[in-house]
This record gives sequence, structure tokens and C-alpha cells, in this order.
Amino acid sequence: MLEKLKAFIEQLKANKRVFSYSEADTILAIIQPLLGYLGWDRDNPDEVKPQYPVENGFIDFSLRLNNIDVVFLEVKRIGEDLDKEIYQNQLLRYAFGKGVRLAILTNGMTWWFYLPLKEVDWKRRKFYSIDIKEQDSADIVSKFVDLLSKDNVQSGKAIQHADLIYKGRIKKQAIENTLPEAWNKIIDVQNDILIELIAETTESICGHKPEADIVKKFLENHRDNISIVPGHISTNKKELYEPLTYNKKSSLNRSSYRNAYRKQLNDPNNLISKIREYIKEKRTVSYKDLKRVCVQKFGCKSETSGSIGACITVLDEEGYIKIEGKGDSKHLVFIR
Repeated sequence: MLEKLKAFIEQLKANKRVFSYSEADTILAIIQPLLGYLGWDRDNPDEVKPQYPVENGFIDFSLRLNNIDVVFLEVKRIGEDLDKEIYQNQLLRYAFGKGVRLAILTNGMTWWFYLPLKEVDWKRRKFYSIDIKEQDSADIVSKFVDLLSKDNVQSGKAIQHADLIYKGRIKKQAIENTLPEAWNKIIDVQNDILIELIAETTESICGHKPEADIVKKFLENHRDNISIVPGHISTNKKELYEPLTYNKKSSLNRSSYRNAYRKQLNDPNNLISKIREYIKEKRTVSYKDLKRVCVQKFGCKSETSGSIGACITVLDEEGYIKIEGKGDSKHLVFIR
């Protein structure tokens, strides 16, 4: 099963025609074969039930064992943006109403996994995502088997794996959210330990120990440069997709930075996601106003930050916005 599934994933990666697939094509050419490789009897409607009726609508697939719904799977066409509130909210509402413990939203190439019964905000019920185009094939196979193989779903191991991933994310988020607060407390002008440390280090370098008031004034004058805005710290740059600085003269080529920023769109805490949502809310915004908002609200150090320009470039190239005009007078128009 593993070798066949890996070969299937490799074929998808290499298939350039896949992005022309309709939703029906996606189901036929990707969803059903993948479920088959994961051990599900795709030809048995008692196990893989298409167009499953729920409330006033339908779920594309309900995976069922012993006449019980165990996984809800909602499918969109290839290339469809999954980050739409109506898609996620509807899937989770249906799954919660039926008591289904695992739900998946996919466009064939991107797979978002949810724990619908978690008593948290629905946006925080997503615990994992698979990007077939971007991630390593062996990692993709491993996670599909862990979370969606029939054997693991039937034995309960799939939910165990999901819970471990979810708890790890919660722990990581708690640490990430708290580190800025801890750092800002350390550099507070009232922190006597820090003041004494700076004074002693200064003395060891130049032979003169500054008074405490001088050190306090130094910290006050440089507070904006050394404090951290919550939500803009990363303990693992690769995993948390920390914003990159784009410089046309750098060795970071066009494809690399586009891919890096495109990945960041899956995380609402990243700069590019915040910019996209702000433009979406305003529908049209001037570049000058956006830069001001990035500094005042989104934690950018200055209005000339290269990350702002890079985000705008990627949002334009990915079809989220349209740029009208040039320079600071240009306007950014939301498209999708």
C-alpha cells in the first residue's frame, strides 16, 4: 500500500494537467484512487458514501464503518481557495451535528484536517494540512496513512495521531504567544537584574559603570527597537513560515519567495495573511495607507520593510488583488 500510494503521489506532483481538473475530475482522478490506496472500499457505498445527506445539504463523502459516520470529506475543484469561511464553517457544522470526529476539506492537492468536536473556535479546529505539490512524498504518505487509512481510523489510532498533533500545536502556539510577553518583561526599565547586568557589562568593556538612571533612560529610548510585537516571533522559521525580506538584488529567486509566501497564506498569523484580510475588508486601499497599517497594527518595523512589498507582489501574482497605479499612490483592489 505504501509503495503504491507514494507512486500515486509522485504522479500527481508531475502531472501538469491536474490543475485543469473540474471538481468531478478531482473526485474521479484523485480522491477515489487515494481512498482506495488507503484501504477504503471505494466501490462499497456502505463504506464510502458519496453525496451523503446532512441537514439541508450534502457532504461529498462520508467514510463509514459499521453503519457509523467516521470521516466527513468535502471536495472542491483543483486550485480552489480553501480559505473561505463558508467552506470550513459548513463542513464543521455538519460534522459536529453528526458527531463525526474527523473532517477533511480538500481541493485534491491541498488537504486540511479538522477535529470538529474540539470545544474551541472553529478556526482552531484545523490541526494539520498536506500540500501535495510542496511537501516531501514520504512525509505525505506517512501522514495520509496515520490520519486517513482505514485500519487506523477503524482502530482509533487516527484520532490518537490527530490529538497528538493538535496538542503539539496548542503547546507551540501557547509558547509562541507568550515568548514576546516574557521578553518584554525582561527588558522592562524596572527590571533591576537587567539594569545591573547592563551596567556591569558596560563597566567591563569601558571601565566605567553607569548609574541605574542612565541605563533606564537607555532602555526607554530604545524600547521600540528591542521590544517584540506579539504574533511576530518564530521559534522555528521553517515550520512557522516567518516573513521573508524580499530584495530584487538578493539570491532569493522569484519562484522561491513566491512559494514561501504562498505557504504563509495558510497561517492567519503571518503578515501576508493579515494584509490579504485587511484589503479584503476594505475592498480597495492605497499602498501608502497599507504601509502605515502594517507598522501600526501588524508589527512591521518601518514602512519601507521589504516584506510589505513582497507580500503585495505575491498577492497580485496569485490573483488575490489587482494593483492600480504606481508608487505610494497606487491602489490595491481585492479580487478573491
